Amino acid sequence: MKLLIFLTFFLLLSSCGPNYTKKAVPPTEKGEVDLKDWDFIKNGPFELDGSWALYWKRFIPLKDVLNNKLPDQRPLYLKGSSLWDKNLKLPGTSYGTLIMKIKNLKQTEKLRIYFHVLATSSETFITDGKKTIHLKSGVISKNKENNIPQGLRFDRDISLMGKDLTIVIHIANFHYRAGGFYWAPKIYHKESHFSLLSQETTIVFFVMGAFFIVAVYHLAIFTQRKKDYSSLFLGLFCLVALSRFFSFGHYSFIFSPEPSLFFFVLEKKFEYLSMIYFFPCLFEYLFLILKIQDRISQLIKKYLLYVSLVLSLFPLILSPSYFTHKLILNSILMIVLLYSV
Repeated sequence: MKLLIFLTFFLLLSSCGPNYTKKAVPPTEKGEVDLKDWDFIKNGPFELDGSWALYWKRFIPLKDVLNNKLPDQRPLYLKGSSLWDKNLKLPGTSYGTLIMKIKNLKQTEKLRIYFHVLATSSETFITDGKKTIHLKSGVISKNKENNIPQGLRFDRDISLMGKDLTIVIHIANFHYRAGGFYWAPKIYHKESHFSLLSQETTIVFFVMGAFFIVAVYHLAIFTQRKKDYSSLFLGLFCLVALSRFFSFGHYSFIFSPEPSLFFFVLEKKFEYLSMIYFFPCLFEYLFLILKIQDRISQLIKKYLLYVSLVLSLFPLILSPSYFTHKLILNSILMIVLLYSV
């Protein structure tokens, strides 16, 4: 009955959503997209997920872009939800300029644009040729010594700007496996949505608050009942999940509003360590409450724990530019898959 109730509520909640038309997304070609047929109320938010023009190892001034004084080099084209090591097979540490031109926007008096975190430092300009919005996350530089990463999001009103917009992003990465987009920027109608940034932040902090309450409650129980290890591991599991949400969400700016390499490195270490320890804590709890005693299950759990402990040495010892590489990440994901199986 409990399972039936859970599945019923899960299906009801997961079925709720906006009723948008399933209109074909306008193609983005060579860093340009025409939105003359896109209605933000009927068709929903538009993700700038198409190909952005990328000028590798160049910081092109905004005025040069507007005056069409671009370098002679042929631009690359980066998908708007991809890092450049995966999408373009480029070296992870470098810098460049991303350009997107948006034409024929509708409902320009009530639009907003949401930028998720960019990897890993950026300076963004949104302009119609007359009015310019300037957004900055971290300190961009052409070398590692002066570059400081930071994970800021931006949700800005672009009302009263022209129908044709140009977005120029100076982006640099020297402290992560690659630069680029974690998620695609979105343009949306502000009367059809709450602020996307506020909506996302509210949900994440609600979930983190729930994990924090459960963690404190069960760790408090363990202090009173020293032999109740199930409460200990459930509390630890909730703390690991809490740190995962916090670090993966790039919320270290709460402690350091100014760009800080120390907090960025700490954030990435917690992000990877929480991914590694998530399942060991959960399985210790499940084995205790389900009283699983068979030898094979215990043996598998023990070896998976040993491998997890070895993998955790990489985030502890190395810098993010090394332990975030695909070889280590894929090893961690393989352990997660084995735990799931």
